[in-house]
Amino acid sequence: MENLTKAESIFLQACDSVCKKNYKNRSVADFRKSLLRDFSAQGLFPTRRIEDWHYTDLKNLLKTFPSSDEDRSNFFKRDFKCLVDESIRLLVGSGNSVYSFLEKKGVKLVPFSQIIANEDAEYLCLDPIDKHDAIGYINSLLVQDGYKLIIPDGCHLDVPIELQAVQYGGQMHLRYPIHFGVGSTSTVIERYISPKDTSSLISSISDIRVCSGAKVVWIIFQDQGVSDIHLGQTRIVLEGGSSLKIFVVNTGEGLVRRELSVAVEGENADFMLRGISLLKGSTHNDLSMFLSHKVPNTSSTAIVRNIVLEKAKGVFQGMIRVSPEAQGSDARMLSNTILLSDKGSFSVKPQLEIFADDVQCGHGATIYDINHDHLYYLMSRGISKSKAYIMLSHAFISEIIEDLNDELLEKHLEEILLSWMNINFRSYEDVL
Repeated sequence: MENLTKAESIFLQACDSVCKKNYKNRSVADFRKSLLRDFSAQGLFPTRRIEDWHYTDLKNLLKTFPSSDEDRSNFFKRDFKCLVDESIRLLVGSGNSVYSFLEKKGVKLVPFSQIIANEDAEYLCLDPIDKHDAIGYINSLLVQDGYKLIIPDGCHLDVPIELQAVQYGGQMHLRYPIHFGVGSTSTVIERYISPKDTSSLISSISDIRVCSGAKVVWIIFQDQGVSDIHLGQTRIVLEGGSSLKIFVVNTGEGLVRRELSVAVEGENADFMLRGISLLKGSTHNDLSMFLSHKVPNTSSTAIVRNIVLEKAKGVFQGMIRVSPEAQGSDARMLSNTILLSDKGSFSVKPQLEIFADDVQCGHGATIYDINHDHLYYLMSRGISKSKAYIMLSHAFISEIIEDLNDELLEKHLEEILLSWMNINFRSYEDVL
């Protein structure tokens, strides 16, 4: 190929290395070669000319593609506690699985590294969503690790499962196929941490199926460094009478693109997205959602709230499609952003495609500064400027944290977000 970027050249080398691995069943390697031909025909990394990537020009933003052979000798020297102390931790780090089998209540757990080494490509479901699914291509070509989880019918897990990925440089490519059985209840925390100031890249895909009557809370927590890249995708299927609350929380830096592809396929299913992005420095954070209501009498709400400091850039793209058969659908989408810097920016692209008559659908977006009347009121009571900003910003985001309806989870998230504000707002006492 001609005119390859540095990142694309390193990416192709990584693909070549992975394809040469001696899998028990060569169908995986052969399938990956076919995928690479297709991805190369698309020009590899997408540019802003692709509508879904207009605000995140990956070919331009991805200056380099970290080597896959970084030194990982320090990987186990630091232990990161779970967000919730009682959680069952499944640790994945730098391409090597460290796990204890989750046997409680019949939950089936298999490291994805075992699956990809032994199963046919067809069984792995490595196909991208469409020809512009760059994350799907990158992950399917390079994925080596992760976990497959099957929560049995009627299982009620009373503690969260934390899927913890710690990256100390280099590459990590993860896949999480998760099946929630009929009538089950679960909470999953998908957490990404980069404790060293080194360049690292993570691609991740979670394939989530929520069966009839199951109730699931899924929290994605991204806390990575200034030189890190995270390309994440969550694919969701909701069956009849099921519900999924998904919270996407970003307090890290670097380049982050999180995609949600949601298919509401069963009557009386409910999907809820809540997003919180606290952006600073030269962060580029993109949250993109495609939500399809395919059957009658389903509901969804998507609310994202963002705070932007310094030169950070944020993006929210939301597409809701209501099929002709999906009469009685109720779908709402809202993005609110506090922009605290003239050098920062936030782009919003909400879209509705409605092909049914009897529906309630709407979207909205706001971008504004802190309310200065409220700020003046607090400061007139002797509260410092930075503390007043913290109080008002906390009120702005705490409203949607309450939608968790779980006091313990709310408490831990509040602590993390307040810590971020205390660190970042106090350093701006003179410039806010």
